[in-house]
Amino acid sequence: MRKIMFVGRSESGKTTLTQAMKGKKIIYHKTQYVNHYDVIIDTPGEYAETKRLGGSLAVYGAESDVIGLLISATEPFSLYPPNCTSQSNREDIISYLKEEHETLPWETVKAQYDKLEYGSNASDEDMNINGVVV
Repeated sequence: MRKIMFVGRSESGKTTLTQAMKGKKIIYHKTQYVNHYDVIIDTPGEYAETKRLGGSLAVYGAESDVIGLLISATEPFSLYPPNCTSQSNREDIISYLKEEHETLPWETVKAQYDKLEYGSNASDEDMNINGVVV
């Protein structure tokens, strides 16, 4: 299953969409920190609005397969560049996230590295995985 991260200004509906996708009752809840669920990463709006916190979005974005850019329908301006207009509904997003996808190369390398049992008596030759020295 793919992982999605929601990004947007405060009160753009990130947490509400998260609750809806999880099938929970919709309750207003101000997100104070990054909430990392099984397949959903819900970020506070301040991370998108504040330059100093924006780097955190890049870190969490590296853990995601999909970045969901949300904007309120009543928003007077957009944080996003022009022509960023794709849209989908909740069922489309859930279906897409459930589709099978390929394993990222770094996940393959990590799996091989974990098999070596770090700290064991592995030789230097064993520590060279597909040209990547670990």
